[in-house]
Amino acid sequence: MARKTAVLLPELFPELLDTIASFIDSRQDLLSFSLACKAFKGVIIPLHTDYRIVRCHYRRHAVWKHFAQHLHLACRVRTVVVFDDFEAAQYLPERFPRVSRHAEKDEKEEDFVDCAHVQSSADNLLAVAASLQNMQQLKRLQWSTSLQFVEQRERRAEAAIWYAVSMHRSLQDVEFMQPINPPTSLPDFLHGIEKYPVSSFCFLKIVWVT
Repeated sequence: MARKTAVLLPELFPELLDTIASFIDSRQDLLSFSLACKAFKGVIIPLHTDYRIVRCHYRRHAVWKHFAQHLHLACRVRTVVVFDDFEAAQYLPERFPRVSRHAEKDEKEEDFVDCAHVQSSADNLLAVAASLQNMQQLKRLQWSTSLQFVEQRERRAEAAIWYAVSMHRSLQDVEFMQPINPPTSLPDFLHGIEKYPVSSFCFLKIVWVT
């Protein structure tokens, strides 16, 4: 008779532990889970704990580029807070993965200290859009900027952002704080709102627009 072999939890494949961790949304619950044993800690910290919450300036081009280029890492994000210089005081310090911090060190200092001199607002917003598209398990988005989206490229970038967000059925909470600047006159916009991605957010539990 074949002899059964018990498999201890610490001996599970890292890929399986990674999959288990992906079902845990709360960073605090992840930390509790990682305390079970060293094997869990090695998988969860920092590759899950550092990715659950991202809070940073929309001009952090290296950060958004990191998420745009690594789908499997972007899928670990559950909460995103995007802000600009005008709103920075209430959101600092920033919070983003250590890996992307290292990536920033490879860039010239001005690329991330004052990206306005290197990347246009439209370029940075397109990087944000590409990142959001990859964040397929996103639960909460908080957008707090004073951007006006006046130029044509900025409007296209804005459309790309909301299109990416509208594709995520896991998203439950959106807080949008920004001057209203619809793509057309306000009456026409409200009359034909079904033409815009924001109209597909029927799965949201909470929506704040200020």
